[in-house]
Amino acid sequence: MTRTKKKAHPGQKTRKRQQEQQAAAAPVPILSVQELLVKSAQLIASLNYEGAKQTCNEACHKANEEAQNGGDPRLLRDALEILGTVELELGEVEDAREVKLLPLSF
Repeated sequence: MTRTKKKAHPGQKTRKRQQEQQAAAAPVPILSVQELLVKSAQLIASLNYEGAKQTCNEACHKANEEAQNGGDPRLLRDALEILGTVELELGEVEDAREVKLLPLSF
């Protein structure tokens, strides 16, 4: 005796598919520079240095844009400092030594 799977009604969506579609449709939150730096610190604490590097790079670019528009330039300094630390942890000594030259205009 073989068992056959019960076919779903053609108009019904499975719960898993609905969840996947909701997750895909959910808007990605836009994080502030401070929130990105906190997220970086959390990733560092969990030893996820690659994720921390990506988050720091995002924070650097966002802080640079904000600094050009009258924002606090100290956020860019903080983001670059954390990025350098992460690069050291990843063994990227030359990258960590290099000053990230971003077009700044204050």
